[in-house]
Amino acid sequence: MTLLDMKRPSNQLAVFLFAIGSGIIINSVITAVLMINYPIDEMLNNAGMMRCLSFLSQIFVFLLPSLVLFVCMRKERPDYLHLRTFPSNYNLILTLLLVFLSVPMMSWIVGMNESVTLPESMSKIEEWLKHSEEEMAVRSDMMLHTDSWDVLCINILVVALCPAFCEEILFRGVLMNWLGQVLKNKHVAVWLSAIIFSACHMQFYGFIPRMLLGAAFGYLVVWTKSLWTSMIAHFINNLSAVVLAFAYCRGKLSTSYNEPAVWESHWAAVVISLFDTIALLYLLHMNNMRKTQDS
Repeated sequence: MTLLDMKRPSNQLAVFLFAIGSGIIINSVITAVLMINYPIDEMLNNAGMMRCLSFLSQIFVFLLPSLVLFVCMRKERPDYLHLRTFPSNYNLILTLLLVFLSVPMMSWIVGMNESVTLPESMSKIEEWLKHSEEEMAVRSDMMLHTDSWDVLCINILVVALCPAFCEEILFRGVLMNWLGQVLKNKHVAVWLSAIIFSACHMQFYGFIPRMLLGAAFGYLVVWTKSLWTSMIAHFINNLSAVVLAFAYCRGKLSTSYNEPAVWESHWAAVVISLFDTIALLYLLHMNNMRKTQDS
């Protein structure tokens, strides 16, 4: 006999909130210990420390609470996180094509989001948002800026692999799953979890593209019945930024790796990317419909 009936979404939420609160406390304590020898200003300007803090937050704030809930749910729903099913070769190929072929379209959307201006009455808020974005961009660039193969491997782990695994488990494995139980509508669950996913990154000028990315990841899980699909897509998306940053720092690229404006004059590529993205999403959806009818 269990203490809580884990079939009830309210109990699942209670366990998860307790676990995420505990994770935040553990992460804060570790950060406080590190600050004994490293003042906060020094930590924020040290690439190695930023990688360490990013890794710790992913583990304790994202991964740990999700695993706690998974352990509590394993008897009721053994495949609660959709990790037992691996995507078929067909779905995997379509997913990889989707990630790469959507780059021009997503980069253009990033540029459009960055050009958003607020009304004059909100100029102070806009100034604060831009200042925050610039600070986050500086820290992100600091982590990615390297021409060392050793640091590249660390970045692949900390910036590409760890967030892809931890964030997908939390946002698509737990949050979208829970929202689906409560709201009884998979589409609302996908989009609401995508909105929360984007909001948690606290980047107003990257909110729309990250929300669309989160929605795409959500539908990949819904259509393939596997969390590994969104993890792989998320990993490849992050990995491309890491590798392009490395190539730029080694002088292999003439344009900055995070410059979306490069696509503003390439409308044909953006339009083709849009149609390719829609076509690949349609194929994934139809493959899911076919399997559902056959089963």
